Amino acid sequence: MDEKTLLKNFLSCHVCLETFKDPVSLGCNHNFCSKCLKKFWEEAKNRNCPICKRKSSKDDFAVNFSLKELADSFAETQTGESYEVCKKHPGTTPLFCRDEQRTVCSVCEFSLHQNHKVVPVEEAVGELKEQLKSDLKSLQDKRNKYKQVEETYKDVVQHSEKQLLSTEKQIRAEFNKLQQFLKEEEESRLAALREEGEQKGRRISGERKRIQEQISSLSDSISAVEEELQKDNMAFLSRYKPTRDRAREQSSVSDPRLLSGALVDEAKHLGNLAFRVWEKMGDQVHFSPLVLDPNTAASCLYLSDDLTSVKQGDTWQQLPNNPERNDYRASVFGCEGLTSGKHSWEVEVGDHPDWEVGLVKDSFDRKNERFASPEDGIWCLLYDDGEYTNGDDEPVTVETSLRRIRVQLDYDGGKVSFYNAEDMKHIYTHRDTFTEKLFPYFCVGKSGDAKTSEIRICQTRNRLT
Repeated sequence: MDEKTLLKNFLSCHVCLETFKDPVSLGCNHNFCSKCLKKFWEEAKNRNCPICKRKSSKDDFAVNFSLKELADSFAETQTGESYEVCKKHPGTTPLFCRDEQRTVCSVCEFSLHQNHKVVPVEEAVGELKEQLKSDLKSLQDKRNKYKQVEETYKDVVQHSEKQLLSTEKQIRAEFNKLQQFLKEEEESRLAALREEGEQKGRRISGERKRIQEQISSLSDSISAVEEELQKDNMAFLSRYKPTRDRAREQSSVSDPRLLSGALVDEAKHLGNLAFRVWEKMGDQVHFSPLVLDPNTAASCLYLSDDLTSVKQGDTWQQLPNNPERNDYRASVFGCEGLTSGKHSWEVEVGDHPDWEVGLVKDSFDRKNERFASPEDGIWCLLYDDGEYTNGDDEPVTVETSLRRIRVQLDYDGGKVSFYNAEDMKHIYTHRDTFTEKLFPYFCVGKSGDAKTSEIRICQTRNRLT
């Protein structure tokens, strides 16, 4: 690049791409034409530098006299120069052919372009610069879109880090509960083992004491008989009968027998131990047929830690605008998509005054205004202002207020049905042909003065047997 081109680039405004006119300098040391900068700020509705985007105050704006003098001098030099379109007619004012998009000599080439659109160079330059400015704006708009996505990714990274920490904390809490249960169950079973050992020890001890007393009594009788056998005849005969009666009485005592069940019942304590603990754990653990996907939840919705209930809060959360998130409707989807078969779940709505429950297709537009209708990809039952309606905005009649709803999907049969879960009376059935993945759908309004502030997916007791 020659010195002339370098100088021209140095003295060109980044907004109009022309040589500076009344150049001004910002605090970031970038220079622009005064009018160009003011126009740019008016259109952008801010006072950021067009190049580095640094914000400028009202005082952060000064005329660059040195640059102005240099730019004016360069402009005069440029004006004095003439671009030679034709060497035969160097002083002739050239024209611009729009058809061939080039400059032509107005003398020797004019006859060749009589059927073309030929205009003065100044007019052509003005038009072409406007076109180039339009292209420039398109580039700037495209860059801004990329910057917006970059900013969103920053939010995604920050939120993802929070999710990792929060999820790790909840996982540890759940395992701590399981470990605590196992520890308590271990202590309980060890205590039962020790209690049995103590009971059987006391029983054996009592039986041994009775046997020892019997041994002592028998030993006394044996000693008495042996003593009598050593006496002379008259003394023997005088004590014979009571000695004989005592000996026979002692001999008639039943023989001793070992107690049954004296040993520890190992089978009772060890038999199917892991299964019985697992079974008992099942009595305390609940199973949800589906859970909510936090990444789809609108910023105004708050989900429970176990992801089975949702309510609308008073404040909006700072959440990344990821593609999955619902921006327009206060809704959240289930985490698992359904593509075939029959599925059902129950939702407790209590006396909540504003809700929508059903299914939504995967391609549903989550970023723009859409209605809860089959036409837009939602098959649901709605409740608002004391009235039940279907997705086609038609009233649905119910005998009693719904507090618990059963949603039933027959994907292959093309049916989404709703029932009163308390008495299993049929409410309404949507019939359609499903061709893509469907997700459980929940939309929640403000609860107001209602006792029920959230709607909840009903859990079942998982007995594991």
